[in-house]
Amino acid sequence: MERLGNPKELAKAYLGPLIAKDTSFSWNRVLAICAYYSLASLSGLVIIPTLAICAPVFILCGIVTPIIGAVKLIDYLLNLGIPYVQYIGISGVNSPILVFIICVITGIGLYLIGRGCWKLLVYYIKGMSKVKNNLSINTENTCMVFSVTTDDEVIYRYYGNKLRNLDAFSYELRKNPHQPFPALYPTFGGTTSINPALKLTHGDGIMASELKFSGIRTIPVSSDVVETIIELKDKLYDINVSLHFKAYQKEDIITQYVTIKHHENKSIKIENIASGYLNLHADHYYLSHFAGAWANEMLLEEELLTHGIKSIESTKGVRTAQTENSSFLISIDKKADEYSGEVYAGALAWSGNYKLSFQVSETGNLDIVVGMNPFASSFILEPGEEIKTPEIIWSYSSIGKNRISQNFHNWSRRYALAHGNDLRPIVLNSWEGVYMNFDEKDILSLIDDAANFGVELFVLDDGWFGDKYPRDKADSGLGDWVE
Repeated sequence: MERLGNPKELAKAYLGPLIAKDTSFSWNRVLAICAYYSLASLSGLVIIPTLAICAPVFILCGIVTPIIGAVKLIDYLLNLGIPYVQYIGISGVNSPILVFIICVITGIGLYLIGRGCWKLLVYYIKGMSKVKNNLSINTENTCMVFSVTTDDEVIYRYYGNKLRNLDAFSYELRKNPHQPFPALYPTFGGTTSINPALKLTHGDGIMASELKFSGIRTIPVSSDVVETIIELKDKLYDINVSLHFKAYQKEDIITQYVTIKHHENKSIKIENIASGYLNLHADHYYLSHFAGAWANEMLLEEELLTHGIKSIESTKGVRTAQTENSSFLISIDKKADEYSGEVYAGALAWSGNYKLSFQVSETGNLDIVVGMNPFASSFILEPGEEIKTPEIIWSYSSIGKNRISQNFHNWSRRYALAHGNDLRPIVLNSWEGVYMNFDEKDILSLIDDAANFGVELFVLDDGWFGDKYPRDKADSGLGDWVE
C-alpha cells in the first residue's frame, strides 16, 4: 500500500486542476470526485477482475470442449469402451458424430469469446492508462522500452530480452510523490532525487529543466543498424535535447549519445551532461569494474552495491583508463557468472575525464548515469550552437557475461576497429629480447631469425632513443631521439 502513495496525491494526479487549485465547495467537484472513485472501484473490483477471469476460462473451455467430443467419437467408432465416456452427451442428441460436431462449434465459440474478453481487457486498461504511447529500441534479441505519458513525460520502463509486444507497459501508472517515475533522461529540478543526467543554468539564472516528449524519428542506417532519435523539449525554455540510439541488430548492442541545441536569448551554461541513463529494478546488484596501475592493469573487482551512490571516475585528463576504467558490468541478484544470470554492460567511448554513477535508492531501484566528468568542465553554449556527448555502448544478456563478451567483440570487430575482421600478421616485439640495450646488429639479427620462423611484422620497442640522453633505464631519455 505504501508504494501506491498518498490517496490525496493520487486523486490529484487523476483529477488534475479540478480539485488541485483550491478546496472550496462546488457541485462540479463533488460529481467529479464521485465519478472518479466510482470508476476506480468499478474497474478494480468488477470489470478488470471479471475480464481477467473470463478470458482464460473461456479459452480453456474452448480447447477442452472439442477434445471431449473427439474422445466420445473415437470411443464410438472404435468401440473402446472407455470408462465414463457414456456420460458425455448432449440432451436430445444421441449420435456421437453430431455430439462431436456440436462440441467443435461450441469450442470455437468459447475460444473466440475468451479471446474477445482478453482483447477487451487490454483495450480497457489502455483506455484507463496514463500511458499515451510506448517507444522501443530493438535488436535481434534485446530491447529497450520507454513510455510517453499523457503529460508527455518519457519514462524509462525496460531493458532486457526482446518482447513480442508492449502491451504490458500500457497499464496505469500511479504517481507517488516519494517515488517519481524514472525519466528517460533525468534533469536537475522537480521531484527527482537521483544524480541528474543533465544540469544546466538558463540565461535568466534558473537551474531547473523539465523535458517533454516532442517527437521520434527512425533512420535505417544499414541492414544491420537502425538509428532512433527521441526528441525532448524543455517545457518553458527553447531548448531541444535529442537522444540518439543506434541498435546493432546482430550484435545485440545499443549505443547512445545526446545532443543539445537551444535558441534562448542568452547563452546557457551546461554543468553536467551525461551520455546515457539506465534504470534497473531488482533485489541485489553486483558491480564488476576494472582498476590497476602500470604493469598491473585491468584487475577485475566485483562488489555488492548498497544504498547510496558509488562513483567511478577519473579527473586525470590523460591516462584516464590506466588506474580506473570507464566500462562495467551489472549482475542481477548474484555475482556475474559466465553462462547464467542477467548481466548488463556499459562502456563509455571517451578517452577524457569520465564519471560512472551507481545509485541504489530507498525503493531499491538502481540508477546508472554515465558520461563526461563534470569536474571543472562547465560549457557555455551560445544560441544556435550544439553540443554532442560521447557514445555509451550498452549490451544485455540473460545467459551470463560470456554472451556480453561475444556481443562486444563482434561489435568491436565490425564497427570500432579498422579492419577488425582481417587476420593480423605474426608479430615479434624487441622488448623481451633485448630490452633497452641493443644496437643495429642486435636488431638485424632478431629480424633475420624471426623471419625464418614465419614472423611477418617486427616492432622496435623501447630503447631506440638518441645518444645525448640515452634511454638505458626506465626513468631517463624518453623523448630524445635521432633520425
